[in-house]
Amino acid sequence: MRKRDLLLFLLLFCSIGIRAQQGVSASLKYQRLPDMGTPRYSHQTFAVGSGFMVVGGYDNTLTATKSAELYQDGKWKTLSLPAGADDPTFAVNYGAGLVLLGGGNPTGAGTGQQKATVLYEPMSGMFFNGPDMTVARSHCNGIIVDNSVYVAGNWYGDDEVFDRYDGEKFSATGRTSGHHNPYIIRDTKGNVTVFSTKDNQGNDIANIFVSDMEWFPLDMYVASDDMLYTLRYAYYVAYRPLDLPVEMSSTDYYSLWENKYYVLTLKGKDEYMLTWINPVSPEEMPMNYCGNLVIPNRSPESGAAITWRGGAYVNNAKGELYLIGSSGSGKSNDLHIISYNFKTEAWSLATAKGFDTDLTTAAWTLLDDGHLACSGGAAGSSKAAYIFAPPTAGKDDSAIQGSDDTDTTPSEWSIIIFTKDQKQHGFQLAGNRPEVKFGASTLQVIISSAVQAEFSQDDVVKIAYKNPEQTDINSPIADRNTAEINYQDDGQLVISQLSEGAAVSIYAMDGRQLRRLSASGDGTCRLDLSALPKGVYLVKTDSITYKIMKR
Repeated sequence: MRKRDLLLFLLLFCSIGIRAQQGVSASLKYQRLPDMGTPRYSHQTFAVGSGFMVVGGYDNTLTATKSAELYQDGKWKTLSLPAGADDPTFAVNYGAGLVLLGGGNPTGAGTGQQKATVLYEPMSGMFFNGPDMTVARSHCNGIIVDNSVYVAGNWYGDDEVFDRYDGEKFSATGRTSGHHNPYIIRDTKGNVTVFSTKDNQGNDIANIFVSDMEWFPLDMYVASDDMLYTLRYAYYVAYRPLDLPVEMSSTDYYSLWENKYYVLTLKGKDEYMLTWINPVSPEEMPMNYCGNLVIPNRSPESGAAITWRGGAYVNNAKGELYLIGSSGSGKSNDLHIISYNFKTEAWSLATAKGFDTDLTTAAWTLLDDGHLACSGGAAGSSKAAYIFAPPTAGKDDSAIQGSDDTDTTPSEWSIIIFTKDQKQHGFQLAGNRPEVKFGASTLQVIISSAVQAEFSQDDVVKIAYKNPEQTDINSPIADRNTAEINYQDDGQLVISQLSEGAAVSIYAMDGRQLRRLSASGDGTCRLDLSALPKGVYLVKTDSITYKIMKR
């Protein structure tokens, strides 16, 4: 498949320097968790229910770690990985709650690559072998588009093959430029853009000179042409993206409210700027800076230089994003988190002091409740793990730091409906309890008894449901009289008074369908909840939806 060049000519006018609006300083609240069983570095991590998973990495002997650990309910649980599935370096949520992970360094410490992928299945809490990629990879990234997963990037290996997983197998779909830990984004038409600042051997990717003009190179896969193009873009010539952390995926830095990706860039040694990308089509990919956000390069208290991590963690439920940085050295390190609100452009900087390692070397993930969790780091010598409560953008959330200071209450209700046309429909519902009502063929979002929106059930692929409180069995969202639901001591949920063959599904609160069964001839259905972690779930029949809580 051949690759052609495509020039993008866009004029962007940016004023560099101090913006008009200043941020608020605060003390950063956090909780020190129990240590992991194994020290880890360069590992993968992702949220799982009310906790988070860490996978692979290498330890303090530079040996690849052939295990995973799940943090939930205040403790760690060690899980085994299939043979050869060490240090996976991309993680993509792939339908029905499955997480696809792939690549890595099977011999540890950044050496070797592998074709292997694994699947994490939340209902069983186990990892399974997945299909091999077409080439052995590590330090790669992936993105899901229309039920296909695209993968690019490598480390001291064949870094130019663009892999596509169709749900059964991987196949090569053209060739890209060389990339290491690349950013991978998609537009509204299903086209995929890949870019990075380092090649597969860690060298800076050189800008392209065309007609005496300097351009930053990007690769785009255009779905309608089934071809890869080289884009030449002027914006990143001066402000280049920071290296993307190995565990960060495209969903981490994507705002579904605005259809924008957020990238932290750097000019010189210490002039940081937050940039957004609004991918619309192959011919138009507008990029610009966040005008009222000043990225401090010095600690407001100590004056020490702050080093910021690449990328950004977007909290779609709150309309905020978080940047993570550190200052200090040796056994005296401070951690800094910036919260930035998309709509108000207000921001806050919060600091926690006195860590004995640089926590920007840890693996980070945004939890379902809006907190940030980090684990390991320090070149494989750390078992430490923490949960941080980012400050509210534009507010002073100062509090005495300590193990009991983590705020676990999200600020408001919100519902996000994902549809097959790749759109996300968000409802930010401060103060009002939202409801989702399932009709015969429709889904309605209801606030204060009023229908706010209606969708065809066939068009809905996922529901993200964020709630600030947890209760026992709530009132059903539809009519309770058409079915009965009972919970038994052995972890079985029994639903009766159904019609024979009626479908019954259980969903996680992020909208993932975990299981789907059919009623027996006597109109009953039994759901085994014993393998599920503690948390809140939705149980849906043809006529009712219950919200239940497993304690």
